[in-house]
Amino acid sequence: MRRSCRALIVAFSLLGLPSCTYKVVDERSPTQPTPIVVTAPAPAVVPTPTVALFTAEPSTIVLGSPIVLRWDVTLPPGTAISTPVTVRVDPAPGTVQLTGAAIVQPFARGLYTSVLTAETTGGRTSRVVQVLVQ
Repeated sequence: MRRSCRALIVAFSLLGLPSCTYKVVDERSPTQPTPIVVTAPAPAVVPTPTVALFTAEPSTIVLGSPIVLRWDVTLPPGTAISTPVTVRVDPAPGTVQLTGAAIVQPFARGLYTSVLTAETTGGRTSRVVQVLVQ
């Protein structure tokens, strides 16, 4: 039983660590240990997304007028297409595609602030735009 538990600990320790060689000793023969070498590949590095564009036009509006938000989120060249990226624009429209545009209409005078957040398991990037609502 002890062998199994030790093997599980080693197997779990391999996850998420850089490429390393581990020696696991088979304890079935305490006088003549048999080393077992296991090499784990380096884990895939997931890049942080880049906000290439996030704009609000126009920069000043009269209450009741629309604002056009535009954004473009990218990943570095060579990033796996399957890399999941979550992009949100808050307070609205919420979860969006990597590239897009939306029309929003502030309901109060003052400074309207919109935040774009792009996130992968490798990190998060945010950008802020503001529009003066008169």
